[in-house]
Amino acid sequence: MFELLAAKITELYNRSSIRYMIFISFTITALIARLLTGATFYARFSSQLNRTIYEENRMLVEQVNQSVTSYLHNMMQLSNTVVYRVVKNEDIDDAQAKANLEQQLLLLHHANSNYIKNMAVFADDGSVLAMAPKFTLKDNVDI
Repeated sequence: MFELLAAKITELYNRSSIRYMIFISFTITALIARLLTGATFYARFSSQLNRTIYEENRMLVEQVNQSVTSYLHNMMQLSNTVVYRVVKNEDIDDAQAKANLEQQLLLLHHANSNYIKNMAVFADDGSVLAMAPKFTLKDNVDI
């Protein structure tokens, strides 16, 4: 098969003029150059695109990490504020202290309403001491 193809190319070469041979040579050279240029551009742009995607994904992960860290830090500060500034300063045995505790929790809730839906303080036995704003607990919640 290869020999037949080589024989046909040789026959065509022997029959053609110099002008035709220059035309064919130039066309083949131009096609090879276009193919090599296209392959080179594809390889370069593909690797550049992969690097860009990798960097953008890395930056996105860092941004999400920073957002989650900031959110957790805000929640820890809010929790510490409730524990050390509100609950520890109150004697929660009487009704006036519970009302004051709920008022302070409501104030903290309003200040941080972008981060939290509601807040509650529970006793050691799991009963609700105060909540802000008022909400209904789900059934069968183990606290």
